[in-house]
Amino acid sequence: MKIQLIETAKKEFVKSLGNETADSEWNTVAQELYDLKMVVKKYTLMESELKKKLTALSNEQTTFNSMYMWERSDRVGTLDYAKIIKDYNVEKDLYRKASTAVWKLSKL
Repeated sequence: MKIQLIETAKKEFVKSLGNETADSEWNTVAQELYDLKMVVKKYTLMESELKKKLTALSNEQTTFNSMYMWERSDRVGTLDYAKIIKDYNVEKDLYRKASTAVWKLSKL
């Protein structure tokens, strides 16, 4: 009973956010995009693990063989903008760019 109430509340909340559609093409495209995102997520996680493993096998040094090279390079650290704003009392809204639309696909 509790789970059903949560699901009903969730659906009502979602309905308040936008337009519901029964368009089959919309559903097909959404499904394709969702499936692709899941594949990308899977391979991104695999890539991360393989990079960690190859780095460990390379003793964190540039390493190569006759076919591949795993090359290390160091970048300069990024600026801590939050610290600059705080330390110098910067009016951040003076430097804020225009807002942009961001889309996110979720499975209900």
